Amino acid sequence: MKSGYTGKPNEQLRQQRILRGWSLIRVANELRILCEQDHQTVAVNSSMIWKWEQGKHTPSSLYQDAFCRLYKLTADKLGFVDPSTLFPLNEMPDRQIDIASALPAMRERGTIEDIASEQLLLSSPATLVAWESEPKDMDKSRRRLLQYTPRLIGGTIVSSSSYDLLNASLLERLSRALAKPSSIDEATLLYLEHRTDSYWGDRHSAALASSDLLSYVLDHLQKVLVLLEGPLLPVIRTHLCSTLGKITLLVSELYFDMSEYAQAREFYKATVRSAQEANNPILEAVAWGRMSFTYTYSKNPQAALMCIQEARRLSSKGANSTIRAWLAAVEAEIWVNLGNTEACFQALHETDCVKYQMQPREECYWIHFDLSLLSGYKGVCFLRLYHPVEAQKALKEALELLDPNLMRRQPNLLTDLAGTYIQQNEIEQACEIAVQAATITAQIKSPTVLQRLISFRHELEPWKDTSYVKVLDQQYLKPLLTLKWVRGNI
Repeated sequence: MKSGYTGKPNEQLRQQRILRGWSLIRVANELRILCEQDHQTVAVNSSMIWKWEQGKHTPSSLYQDAFCRLYKLTADKLGFVDPSTLFPLNEMPDRQIDIASALPAMRERGTIEDIASEQLLLSSPATLVAWESEPKDMDKSRRRLLQYTPRLIGGTIVSSSSYDLLNASLLERLSRALAKPSSIDEATLLYLEHRTDSYWGDRHSAALASSDLLSYVLDHLQKVLVLLEGPLLPVIRTHLCSTLGKITLLVSELYFDMSEYAQAREFYKATVRSAQEANNPILEAVAWGRMSFTYTYSKNPQAALMCIQEARRLSSKGANSTIRAWLAAVEAEIWVNLGNTEACFQALHETDCVKYQMQPREECYWIHFDLSLLSGYKGVCFLRLYHPVEAQKALKEALELLDPNLMRRQPNLLTDLAGTYIQQNEIEQACEIAVQAATITAQIKSPTVLQRLISFRHELEPWKDTSYVKVLDQQYLKPLLTLKWVRGNI
């Protein structure tokens, strides 16, 4: 179908992408994957997505069907069909719809959530078959329909053949959700997403100490849990589970900042469960990647390696280049901690191969992986391999490229940079940079960052009697260790 200019932006289509925090590139890739699953070769790109959202063109029936499956919404909810032109099953005019013949194909390519909506079946181009020819027996048609759909509740079709795909707990929740329509509208979902994003921004910028921010985020988490425990339509529940996973991921990060690694690990596991229920393998991959840090800082690199390898396995299911580069960089640091130089350089090489595909719009706010952080990972790997010149170059580049809003990263980069000067016996310069790191650490109140700084101080032990180290100890490190937020966390 040749698509022309509609003259009106498709705000419904655009809103669904914004609600999920997806880029135009991400949507294009997802559509391409869906079409390829149906053995359809397409050449969709971000420019086409933008034109469809702006109303400059209308997607063909092939892409409309793919959008419906991607967002798990009906064609009318995505702005493709005027809702006034749709009819419920019992109010069809002189034509009938053979839904029964369409259900088996739908079940082959999706879960019960994909087909558990009467409106999806009525409006999806792939499943509508209008009977324009000779009259059919309506009672016979309904009997065929009921063979495939034994329950019809409030316009929602539930196939008994799909029950075995869900465990008992999920079935019970789904039954409650279908008992009455969801009371959560899109504005509420959008608000919850924006509130979550805002808290993540506060964490990255160190607007509040992690211990202070934690109480606000836990309160936000409880509010989402209350909504999630109520009766919800499957699509709303999936969206809320995804939001819940992003919140629990943030809670994990805050506990990690506070050096409470065991507690952080439990919330990372909760994120994994939420991501699985939301069918979000990318969020699950990020959770496993983040969980590896709790083992790295607990001096258990083997467990960290198992986490990152699971993360990389999951990332193969559609993760963008930014996430794949981040996971490769994390694995490189783990390999160097295990003493495997060859594997470390192999992972860094994979990162270099992917970094040229990285695009800022693809970046996930929960990792904020950019060229600065990439250089930081390279720097710490070279530092631990005792290549101080290469490490110093990479870490200086990381600091030059660092986004000022990501203040939490700065003391770690400075501490690693100071370590390169120790390896070159330039103790005065090492201590000067460590002073900068200690000053910022006092501002962001992070025990985990302070722990890294104390590890650096152990390397200065041979020079403990020099004036440079004494100043660092007496004027900066010892006062830090007496602060309330440090006690019991170091």
